Amino acid sequence: MSSNTIADRRYRASHSKRMRVATTEGVQILEALTDTDRLIVGRHLYAIRQYLNRRTNSILADFDGVTVTGYSHYNNYLSPITVTLDTDRRRIDIRAHASEIDFQ
Repeated sequence: MSSNTIADRRYRASHSKRMRVATTEGVQILEALTDTDRLIVGRHLYAIRQYLNRRTNSILADFDGVTVTGYSHYNNYLSPITVTLDTDRRRIDIRAHASEIDFQ
């Protein structure tokens, strides 16, 4: 079971991969996500891919109001941040067209 103290998250941030997260505020790069939040972000990106490929809206609805917490670099400092995953089809279409959403 993983620990979730601030010190533990900062340690994970310095030793973890960054993840691009499609949020209601734009695509953000987060670090030190918990294993659960990493799984949620991965499922969310898969749902976006399914929506863009098939125009299936129902899979995005599962993420309405879902938040994840990680760390983001701000002024050379890792700051904790909680973001809401984006499910707005119009914003997702715009971001995908602008190549902001990346599936690699």
